[in-house]
Amino acid sequence: MGRISGQIPNFITSVRIALAFVFPFVSENARLPILISALSTEFLDGFIARRFGWTSRLGQILDPVADKLFFLSVALTFFFENKITAWELAATGARDIIVAIGAVALFLRRNWAEFEKMAPTFFGKLTTTLQYIVLFVLAWKLQLSPVLVSLVLMSGLIAAAQYIERATRS
Repeated sequence: MGRISGQIPNFITSVRIALAFVFPFVSENARLPILISALSTEFLDGFIARRFGWTSRLGQILDPVADKLFFLSVALTFFFENKITAWELAATGARDIIVAIGAVALFLRRNWAEFEKMAPTFFGKLTTTLQYIVLFVLAWKLQLSPVLVSLVLMSGLIAAAQYIERATRS
């Protein structure tokens, strides 16, 4: 039972990945429930993993991948529907763009140990929270505030700088 139960957080994270693939194809009426479900998995997977000691290396990789994949799927859907501009997309996804480039560089250099140093930071979690706020604003068909976009950008750049600093620290 312990081995199976230890996979529960990874299963919950996998639900967010599935929602990322489904989001572009659902009706506008289904989008808000999908966002709420994805946000729920965002908090639930980590809570359960920490609460019951069910953390795993797979979960440490899968969770941030799920975050970035879900944000990318939803944000690109809104971009192609002209609900978010290219600038807003780039600004709200800046952290993810920078971290993805860094992860590819580490992967190409086969520097696996450096991935261990890319643990979540306060600004990384803040950026994810702000990104979800942006997605909810767009799903509710509200006007996206330049202040909110700027906050996501600033938080994301700080988070990216922290990840880079950690990964390059000897």
